[in-house]
Amino acid sequence: LGHRMKHALTILCFLLATSLDAAERDAPVFRAFPNPGSDWSIADDRQVGDGQFSWRHYMHEKTGDVIAIVAWHTPRFSIDSGAVRQASIETITSSGYAYAKTRKLGQPIDDTVRHHVASIIVQHRGTAQKNIYRAIEYTYIYESADGESRSAMAHGYVVHIGEFTVFIQHTANRVITSDIAQSMAMDLAFAESNKLTPLPNGWSASISR
Repeated sequence: LGHRMKHALTILCFLLATSLDAAERDAPVFRAFPNPGSDWSIADDRQVGDGQFSWRHYMHEKTGDVIAIVAWHTPRFSIDSGAVRQASIETITSSGYAYAKTRKLGQPIDDTVRHHVASIIVQHRGTAQKNIYRAIEYTYIYESADGESRSAMAHGYVVHIGEFTVFIQHTANRVITSDIAQSMAMDLAFAESNKLTPLPNGWSASISR
C-alpha cells in the first residue's frame, strides 16, 4: 500500500506540474462549474496557478454526500491520454474531496465497477446538428478505512471541455446511483455548446456508450 501511495503521489505531482507548465499566461480560468441542486451547498471553492487548476466542493445538507469538481487547463491532453486516465483514479479521494485540497490519498479502491470512455452528445431534435464531448465514465467502491466502518461509493465523469479536463465525482458512504454526476456532466457539455453557439429550443444532451 505504501508503494502504491508513493507512486500515486508522484503521478499527481507530475500531472499538476505538466498542466501548469503547459498553461499559457493568458489562458482562461474555468468558471462553468455545474450546480447539483438546492439541497447542496458549496463547501470549498479555490483556484491555484492563476486559475489553471481549480476545484469546487459541494456537500449535501442531509446526507453528507460530497461532490467534487476539478478543472485542469490541459491543452495538450485528451480523454484518451494515459495521464488523464490515471488522474481519473487519483484526483478525487474516497472522502469525496480533491486530492489537491486534502493532500491525502484516502482509502484505496476496493473494486472498479466500470471505467470506460463514453460520449456526451448535445444535439438538436429532428436535425443532424450535434456536438460531441469525449468523457470517461466510472464507478468505484472504496475499501473500509478500518475494516469496520462503511465503504464509500463514487460515481464520476471526466469531460474534455475546450482546453480543460473536468473531473466530477459524487461520493457517499452508501449505495448511490450515477444520476447526479451524470446530469452535471451533461449540463457541463450543454453549457459549453451554448457558449459556442447559443442553442434554440429543441436541443438536448445524452450519453452514448
